[in-house]
Amino acid sequence: MKLFNVFLALILITATLSGCTSIHIGQAAGSETTSEAEIEQPAGSETTGEAEIEQPATTEELKISVQTTTAVKGSLEQSGEFVGTLMPSEVVNIISPVMGIVEKILVKDGDYVSDGQLLYMIDDDNIVAQLNSALVALESSQTSKEQALFNANNALTNQQLSKESLLLTMEQTLHNSEMAINNSEMALRQLELAYMQALEQSDMQINNARLQYDSAIAGYELQFGTADDINVKSTDKQIEDLEKSIDDMREQMKDAEDGLEDLEKAQEDVEEIIESLQDQIDDQYRLLGNEDLTPNEYAQIESTIQLLETAILTQEQTLATLEANYETTEKSIEDGEESIKDMEENLEFQIEIVGLQNTDLKEEQIKAQSLSITQAENALQQAEDGRQKTIESYEIQIQQAQDALQSARDSAEFTRRSLEKQINQTDTGIKTSKDTVSITADMSDLQIKNAQTSINNMKIQIDQYTVESPIAGIIENISIIEDSITTSSSVAATVSDYKTMDVIFYVGTDLKNTIKIGQEVTFELKSQMYQAKVNEISENADPQNKLFKITASLNPETRLENGASVRLTTGTFSESHTIIIPYDAIVFSNGLAYVYKVENNRAVKVLVEMGLFTANMVSIISGINEGDQIITTWSEGLRDGVLLNIEN
Repeated sequence: MKLFNVFLALILITATLSGCTSIHIGQAAGSETTSEAEIEQPAGSETTGEAEIEQPATTEELKISVQTTTAVKGSLEQSGEFVGTLMPSEVVNIISPVMGIVEKILVKDGDYVSDGQLLYMIDDDNIVAQLNSALVALESSQTSKEQALFNANNALTNQQLSKESLLLTMEQTLHNSEMAINNSEMALRQLELAYMQALEQSDMQINNARLQYDSAIAGYELQFGTADDINVKSTDKQIEDLEKSIDDMREQMKDAEDGLEDLEKAQEDVEEIIESLQDQIDDQYRLLGNEDLTPNEYAQIESTIQLLETAILTQEQTLATLEANYETTEKSIEDGEESIKDMEENLEFQIEIVGLQNTDLKEEQIKAQSLSITQAENALQQAEDGRQKTIESYEIQIQQAQDALQSARDSAEFTRRSLEKQINQTDTGIKTSKDTVSITADMSDLQIKNAQTSINNMKIQIDQYTVESPIAGIIENISIIEDSITTSSSVAATVSDYKTMDVIFYVGTDLKNTIKIGQEVTFELKSQMYQAKVNEISENADPQNKLFKITASLNPETRLENGASVRLTTGTFSESHTIIIPYDAIVFSNGLAYVYKVENNRAVKVLVEMGLFTANMVSIISGINEGDQIITTWSEGLRDGVLLNIEN
């Protein structure tokens, strides 16, 4: 702004010397003109300016008196002399990052400070206390995380142990159930085998009894109606058949005794299974005494006990079936022994008959033969009755064995499903526990992260309570004092780097396009010449003076005055064969340059592009042509389309 004021003063002096009006020159230098929408002065009012506006008749259009000039082609030369302003290339205003009481100031005006040097400190007791609280909160969050994860992992471990226990129980229970099924199947097969053997034995007894009966009848008839030799042969045949039947019966008795031993072994196996299941129940009851069990684990243990008790009941049923089979087999053995005894007695009787046949006592022979027939008839009836009883007894036992087998299978299936359901529930519990561990970890990590973020933010805030210099330079304009409040709304101090200085000046569009980065400029300060190099050319015109800012830098050996105005030179610039009009004709509005030209005695506002300019003349790159009549005076009523009164 200081440079612009100096530049404007130079333009005013030049314009005064050239005889142009100061009002219009002020407009040319960058002041805003009255817009086209300005309200015309009412009839009869007085106006200021070089041209007075006569009051027209009510029936005539108002005319504006103006002076004009003709746009011509020619050459324009502009010396590269400008007024510039010196300032440090880097100036930083120090603003307190936080509000607080200044605790200590470590520098004073004029001190040289290095980059990062501590300038002053703000009381940070409050934020330090907050930081300590945040640290305590962080430690508490970490401790809470460890405890929460311990509890969650402990619950997960209990669920996993419960599942392992269930799997072991399931394996043992299903094994026991399989053994019970196998024992029941074996008992059923043995019973069916014993049934077949008993039927065969009964059929053999019936056949033997019928044979004895038929033999007794035939013997009687033959003895008293045929030759003695035939009777003797028949009796011998009966004796031979009885002896063979006795041997067959003894073989069957041996097989029955072997089956009895198998049943006894099966009973011992079932008793061992029952004892093992009872031990498992005792173990489960001991687990119930643990006070740390969860309700879910307690329910699972009770369910396991029920399953084990059901398995014991099934085994006890199997044991009862085996015991019944054992008793049946013992009874079959006893019956077999009785049959053997009867056959042996019959054998003795037949031998006696043979002895009697060798006597001549006919009467005794007839008695003996009649007795033999009666005994044979009784034996046949007993054998048939025994067979029916055997059938009835074994059918009942076989049905019981089949029921026991089905019960064992049903129990095994029920146990398997129950344990699988418990295992599925345990798997759900394990998944829930794992999710709980994950959620607990995530929530705890989030709390810890938030606490750590708070701590980091507070540490950053604490850093803001010690203010350091962002650059190396000279301390200027310290406005804070110790034990007073500083805020972020005011500048506490300024740091200026005088090692590199900038000289700033403004040029028009034509020179802006001519000057290059790195171009040297020369200026004089206190009778000493300095050289600087252009390092920045603004792409946008300054909204105040409508010119482009040029910055040149140098590294002086001595400190130069901040804000000093200097006259600098960049060389001479010229344009030929260009449209030239008086500088007074330029009107600036909204950052753009305009002229008013005359068409059909009316003012036409035209946007133009400026080239080189001097204090008096300006070249126009585009917008008007050679020979156009350009208005060179200004008044309040001048606007686009107004009727003109041209004064020569």
